[in-house]
Amino acid sequence: MYNAMKRYTVSEARMKIAEVLDEAERGEEVLIERRGIRFRILASERPRAKRPLVKIRILDPAIEAGDWTWKWGPGGFTFVPGDGSNTTRASRPGKSSKSGKSRKPR
Repeated sequence: MYNAMKRYTVSEARMKIAEVLDEAERGEEVLIERRGIRFRILASERPRAKRPLVKIRILDPAIEAGDWTWKWGPGGFTFVPGDGSNTTRASRPGKSSKSGKSRKPR
């Protein structure tokens, strides 16, 4: 069987881009010519992407538990594991209201 090569000018290919790509996908040879230069369109399947590498291999247990903080020191900020209480800033112990009285729930 004779497989005829499809030829397009750039303006024709622009108007029929879907047709040009479909022909190339079916394995037909497609040429687009611009100012005497021929461009051959070949379809190929994209290789499957590799799984991304794991960025953190060893996770500190304090980070995993969410029990950590930063401490400012002479060398800048440093990571400091927490004391295990896993408290949030909203419920810091030792802080009271301005009047010194604890609030009653509404």
